[in-house]
Amino acid sequence: MEILGEEEYWEDESFDPILITVEETEYDGMEMISYTAEFEVLDKYEDIDGDEWEELIRIYIDEKAPDLLEIVMGDSESATCVIWTNNELDFRKILGLMIELIENKKEVKRIIKKKAGR
Repeated sequence: MEILGEEEYWEDESFDPILITVEETEYDGMEMISYTAEFEVLDKYEDIDGDEWEELIRIYIDEKAPDLLEIVMGDSESATCVIWTNNELDFRKILGLMIELIENKKEVKRIIKKKAGR
């Protein structure tokens, strides 16, 4: 919070390839702090774009922690997956699930199949 007060945002690259950003923002007319995790399309999954990653992550969150699904916000595009929320504790859980998914190729394939079957 001290860094936010001085710099207005904080970034952390230690979860590479995921970039973490914490910043003060305005959303729907309300001032809040956003906790954002984003990553560019991954080389080992080059056929999955940012929008598709967001969808896969949402499906995974729905399976593992459905109570978090309603607070997950997204701002993805074809080149980048962007997931955010305004609660630090929830963000930590969401980040953990994101890492768990992108590091497990079998799970990614399973979620893709599940998505195709919808």
